[in-house]
Amino acid sequence: AALIKERYSIETLEYDTEVINGTEDVPLIDIYAKVEAKAGAWFDYEKDKKWFGTLGLYTLGRLDVYKRADTALLLAGAGDLDPADNTLVNLVLDYKLGYKFKNYSIWGSVEEVKLAELSNSDEGNLYFGDDMLARLHAQGEWQFSFVKITPYIGSHARSGYGFGDAYYLGSDFSMFAFEDRLGLVIKTQIDKEHATLGLKAKVWLAYVDLSRKFAIKDEVDGAKVSNSYTANIRFFF
Repeated sequence: AALIKERYSIETLEYDTEVINGTEDVPLIDIYAKVEAKAGAWFDYEKDKKWFGTLGLYTLGRLDVYKRADTALLLAGAGDLDPADNTLVNLVLDYKLGYKFKNYSIWGSVEEVKLAELSNSDEGNLYFGDDMLARLHAQGEWQFSFVKITPYIGSHARSGYGFGDAYYLGSDFSMFAFEDRLGLVIKTQIDKEHATLGLKAKVWLAYVDLSRKFAIKDEVDGAKVSNSYTANIRFFF
């Protein structure tokens, strides 16, 4: 307790000193945030109405922050928890190749393949890293009147986890009108950790995407799995 007072220039501690002086386990709090920005060009291609894909060349900027603190430190006034961040900007490549057969399609892709480092502001560590992402995906597609049903299955891998850790399956239910200017997509999906329910609306020049992930496991690698909510709005021209 005396060391904490001296280290952080405080007179009193807002907790029982037995917590820090005793043998009890003090809870740890992990704080993590990540921001990304992309700017570039993506080109779609098709051959013989069977082969298809996408080529993307763009700059990817990424900043993330990670801090670990225990309860005693936070209750003592948080001390010097100013985030140490790192901003990295890379020139990267995306490439997708797929094949269509009747109502089915399958594709694979590599994403964020680093071609060159454009900027690196080292004030800490970029915990997310800059390793590429690999995907495998297969789906079917059936149209019934104005409703389209698209069941799918797939997986992805990056440094730190493999295809067996990140598989998923689900189905999209889509409805479009006015030459696809208005649309509604209901997404259902399940993976090893969550069941997802999503709603995406298309209105002329914008997509609005809302989703909720429901935890189906209590813990993964000792960390509690939580429900999560996502909201996105995207404009296109």
